[in-house]
Parts: sequence; C-alpha cells; structure tokens
Amino acid sequence: LKKMTKLKFTTLIATALFYSCFAQSNKNEALMAPNAELELVKSDFKFAFTEGPSVDKKGRVYFTDQPENKIYIWDEKKGVSLYTDKAERANGLSFNNKGQLVACAEEDNQIGYFDKNKEFHVIYENYDGKHLNGPNDLWITPSQEIYFTDPYWQRPFWSRDHKEIQDTKGV
Repeated sequence: LKKMTKLKFTTLIATALFYSCFAQSNKNEALMAPNAELELVKSDFKFAFTEGPSVDKKGRVYFTDQPENKIYIWDEKKGVSLYTDKAERANGLSFNNKGQLVACAEEDNQIGYFDKNKEFHVIYENYDGKHLNGPNDLWITPSQEIYFTDPYWQRPFWSRDHKEIQDTKGV
C-alpha cells in the first residue's frame, strides 16, 4: 500500500511537472531530457486532493490541496513548502504576464489573483449579472485572455444555497 501511495503521488507530481513544462515550452524544445527518470519529491506530506499545477518563471511548481484550502510550491532545491493556507478554495492555477498567481477560487465562485503579499483580489465573479457555477480550471493565453471551466456540483463548504445558473460550463 505504501508503494502504491508513493507511486500515485509520484505520478501526480510527474503529471503536474509534465503539463507545466508543456505549457511553457518552446515548440523546438524537448519536454523532458532524454533518459530522464521520475523522482518522488515529497513523501511525508498528507495531501487530501492536489490539483491545479502551474509553473512560475523560476521553474517552481505551484499546486493546490483544495479540500485543505492550501496552495503549495515545489522548488527543485527547496522541496515542497506552503505558499498560503488562505487559498479561497483555489483549484486551477495559472500565471499572468505580471507574474501574479491567478486562481479559480471555488469558495465564492470567483477568478482572482494573489498579490506579492498573498492577498487575494477578485477580477471576475459573474457573467451576465449571474454568479458563476463554480470555476474549476483555467488557462491564460499569451494575450492574457482567461478561459476557464465552470461546472456545477454542490461543494460541501458552500454556506448558502447555491444553484446552477450559467448554461455553459466555461467562459
């Protein structure tokens, strides 16, 4: 069972790194070095459910533990460290051209960014005057347009009676 747990975590981190590298790689660059091997980056953390990986300009991978309301950073030299434990129930992450960490914040169905002090600022929270269903994953184009999924399912942490309003599951 321990081997399976480590394997699953290794696969998760490897997948995160793969997609992060893919998103930032040049078409003429290889995504992985020849003969590269997967490596377990952390085994003493107990994550509930990780997702939303995104890599910054320094090569650090940011990812969420959404049920625990935290964002972590993996750095090749420093390992895994906590970025914030006030993550607004962040899920999908991406960086804009200002280097700000942009997040789908499911706590109040918003899209926003974290400033250098790790404070969250809302940039988008409704469409056509109606609240979003539940922003989940996002991608920021080179011209800074934001595309995100907006599926509905009742989250256990919502304190109000939240209903599906948007007809489309993405914007």
